[in-house]
Order: sequence, then structure tokens, then C-alpha cells
Amino acid sequence: ARIRPEKAEEEKLFDYYDDQQLCLESKDAQQLTYNFDKVFGPDSQQDDLLDTVVKGPGGILNALKSGYDATVFAYGQTGSGKTFSMEGGPQWATDRSQAGLVPRLFETIFSDLADDPEISELRVFVSYTEL
Repeated sequence: ARIRPEKAEEEKLFDYYDDQQLCLESKDAQQLTYNFDKVFGPDSQQDDLLDTVVKGPGGILNALKSGYDATVFAYGQTGSGKTFSMEGGPQWATDRSQAGLVPRLFETIFSDLADDPEISELRVFVSYTEL
């Protein structure tokens, strides 16, 4: 899960969060807790996602090297930051720090995998859907 920074006009989004848990209070004052494999706070950077989701243990890169298909799936309400996380900020083509997971994943695949001496053949098929 990734928490986007709060906007000035918004109320506090979460009562508490840590590396694997988000806690919030519902409209009827119930404490709700959600558990995740990893929670990225509002100060997280695009590189943090890449290091965990793509390059980390159990990441997409390891799956691809082992011959498996891989999927990155972003889900959330409108305005929650899916496009920013996946594609990047408005200047991502000229400001690498804003590049999202998709351009970073392509860069990683074609640099790390193509240079791996254990890989004799490399085929990449990509589909991208935004609903």
C-alpha cells in the first residue's frame, strides 16, 4: 500500500501506519486496521517502490529471471495516486526522480536482464491497461 501525501484541504487520512499496517477511524468511530506486505508512507519516493516491488526479494525481477510472468496492479479510488505511482509525475520524461514503476521497470529489464550471462534469450511482451 502506498499513502500519498495529504492535500492541505483534507482531513487526516490515517490515525496510524507503520511498515505493514494502516489504521483509521470509520465514520461511526470504529477503529479499522488493514494489514499489507509493505506500507509506503507519504514521504516515500519512486525509488523506494522500485527497490521493493521490482528488485527486492520476491520482486518482479526475480520472477522474470526465473521465467515467470509478472503483473503490477494498482488499485484505489480516484485521486489516490495510482497514475503517479505507475507512470510518474508530469515531468518524468525529463526528471528521472519522477519516473513511475512502468518506465523504471522497462529500464531495469533491459539493463539488468539483457546483461545477465545466464540468459540466452530474452522476450518481453507488455500490455498496459488503465480503466
